[in-house]
Amino acid sequence: MRVKEIINKNAVVCTEDTSLEKVFELMTENGCNCVAVVESNRHRSPIGIITEHDICRQLIGKNRNPRGMRAANVMNTNISKANGDLSLNECLHLIQIKSAERILIIDEDGILCGSLTKAEIEKSLENKSPNNRKIMNDAPFYSYNSPGINRIF
Repeated sequence: MRVKEIINKNAVVCTEDTSLEKVFELMTENGCNCVAVVESNRHRSPIGIITEHDICRQLIGKNRNPRGMRAANVMNTNISKANGDLSLNECLHLIQIKSAERILIIDEDGILCGSLTKAEIEKSLENKSPNNRKIMNDAPFYSYNSPGINRIF
């Protein structure tokens, strides 16, 4: 099974200049906890991601006022991207290497097609075959020390 068969094609997006208020509004309206940041609404090439955790860490954790702030101020540019033609096992392996919870799926032109979480991949593998649970448990786990948010004011 290929990644493109199970991706969430309704990825919520914004641009670098989107206000934080609008980013949070998008999360609330769409019932999601992250928004992909793309180059522009015309060229939806992913350049970052913003999670609720990113917003809390950058605002509450550093006692900053969100008024007037933009997505560029808090987005995490350390994102994981993959082509939709990857197998689910290959994608799960990539997520493990990057220590990511979510991977952004792009087409051959680098345009965002959707997103996929580690949990969604694992669920699809389990549903496909109960034997895959053993494969997932036996898969090597790689630790990657993420620099975290690398886009600070």
